[in-house]
Amino acid sequence: MRELENALSLDGRTIIVTGAAQGIGEAITELVLQLGGNVIALDMNPERLEGLTASIGSDRLLTFAGNVVDPEISEQVVAQGVARFG
Repeated sequence: MRELENALSLDGRTIIVTGAAQGIGEAITELVLQLGGNVIALDMNPERLEGLTASIGSDRLLTFAGNVVDPEISEQVVAQGVARFG
């Protein structure tokens, strides 16, 4: 079982999750954090993002409210994610 745990480890990895504050996106966000990864969570609903942050409360979670098709948001997500997580 220990080999399987190592194979699933996301330590040192950073994942960008769109639609991160609800449904499948929220489940992926939680799973990545459980597996030790960092999450940059992007969603168009700022209230839901606040709820996600409040419920998870991880220092490995960075949230952004906005639409991924907006070039400015996409650039900010990547730049701030690199600044925070490397």
